[in-house]
Amino acid sequence: MLDLRDSQLSMLLRVARKDIVMQDPRFNPSPYFNESEPAVMLSDLSRVINGKRINGNRNRPVAALVWDSRQVVRGSVFFAIKGENIDGNDHIPEAIQRGAIAIVSERAGKKRPDVSYIETEDVRIALANASRRFYGAPDSKLNLVGVTGTNGKTTVTRMVKYLLDDGNDKCGLIGTIDYIVGQRVLPSHKTTPEVDETCALLAEMVESNCDSAAMELSSHGVDQNRTYGFEFDTLAFLNLSQDHLDYHGDMDHYFDVKARLFEGVSNPLPKNAVINVDDERSAQLIARLDPKIRTLTFSAKGKNADFVSNHVRVSEKGTRFELHSPEGVFDVMLPLLGVFNVSNALAAIASAFASGKPVCELVRLISEIKSVPGRMEVVSEGQNFLTIVDYAHTHDALDKLLHTVRSLTNGKLTTVFGCGGDRDREKRPLMMAAVCRYSDNVIATSDNPRNEAQSRIFDDMLRGMDGSTRVQFVDDREAAIREAIENAQSGDAVVIAGKGHETFQIIENSMIPFDDRLVARAVLEEVCDRQSELGGDR
Repeated sequence: MLDLRDSQLSMLLRVARKDIVMQDPRFNPSPYFNESEPAVMLSDLSRVINGKRINGNRNRPVAALVWDSRQVVRGSVFFAIKGENIDGNDHIPEAIQRGAIAIVSERAGKKRPDVSYIETEDVRIALANASRRFYGAPDSKLNLVGVTGTNGKTTVTRMVKYLLDDGNDKCGLIGTIDYIVGQRVLPSHKTTPEVDETCALLAEMVESNCDSAAMELSSHGVDQNRTYGFEFDTLAFLNLSQDHLDYHGDMDHYFDVKARLFEGVSNPLPKNAVINVDDERSAQLIARLDPKIRTLTFSAKGKNADFVSNHVRVSEKGTRFELHSPEGVFDVMLPLLGVFNVSNALAAIASAFASGKPVCELVRLISEIKSVPGRMEVVSEGQNFLTIVDYAHTHDALDKLLHTVRSLTNGKLTTVFGCGGDRDREKRPLMMAAVCRYSDNVIATSDNPRNEAQSRIFDDMLRGMDGSTRVQFVDDREAAIREAIENAQSGDAVVIAGKGHETFQIIENSMIPFDDRLVARAVLEEVCDRQSELGGDR
């Protein structure tokens, strides 16, 4: 393994451009080259890239690794990645004009006196190998915990961060909501960022004296080699339910991509594997694990496992359960709602235990954890009914969410939700069926329709209706939320699902500011003000 010297890594992370660029997640965070410090040479990178053909001068210092031609600076190496909509090869002339000293591509290139050209089998793998070399393999310097699964990744990684932090900002976080590096919180633009961005974030965590990092691992990110070569100490598998089949094609391929992480196909074998035995794919995954991997299992359904919850009791104040663990039996008070959060807590406790924490300490810490933004988040302005915003956007997540809310509700349950456009159409009727199963009233609305007609999305959702539940179709999401809240009565519950923490809607090619929580809060304020003026009970 090739590492950068600590002074060199420190230089790469201190430069001004990093502080500017990392504030805007659209930009590649690779730093400018500082000529007063030792540099990573192109020859160093060419050795780990394993190009089929390399031409040009390799005795040159590298300033940055870039895959977006707009971010090329003098001394950059440009990686020409072919994406779904944009082919980086089309932007090679622009990259050269902006000062790239080398091009890495899967296509053969012309020899030029001023620009080196590296032809490689897989440009994403080349970027991964180059990034780990450029940033000093920061993943190997941290206790790296990766979490994968259809649902629950965000909650589990935030729990892991909290359990490993010790209150000293010692655990970084890379995930759907944000990236947390020491005391810096950066906006997230991808659940699993591009590999060079992740290496830059991990390197800054090392620079900030973090000793651990928790990372969400999306199936897209794994399949596109955004985690290629990373040394995970612990990998956790949460669950697998239908999602992203527009990308993966079928559930077997979707599972295989996630299993790849645990098998050492695209990265070294993890030291620990944490597996949810409640998921029907768990036995298949465990059978594929190398015997050298330490395996820890968990179950929220009382199955035989290393970490098991029993006697689960849910109230509006939280969830209490009995934890059976390798270090004994403990009473746990989790300040989060729902059996699905018990499963998330077990995954986090098992992952932190694999990192060396005693269970008794983890039980104490988990009892103090705060709610995750947009995950079963209660919005209250003093109204006499429950209002919850949640990110649930698969039928499995909706089923678990609404099952919990139904158990807490004496009155009627109204659910506002939509299905994303230009995505897996087959899950839409499944989502509608899950919502109808628990709801008294359903308001179907928009949720990132993108470039797909809302009417066609509604047509797909119609196939999941059970005929007994009252369903309204309201194109405008704000109007749908208003309809649900204004018609709620004392003791009812309103669930607004699908977007959670997100602060935008994607309509055609535009991102429109929209936050379910802010909209709900504004409507609730109006409702409560009217009730107050009329002398009614809030």
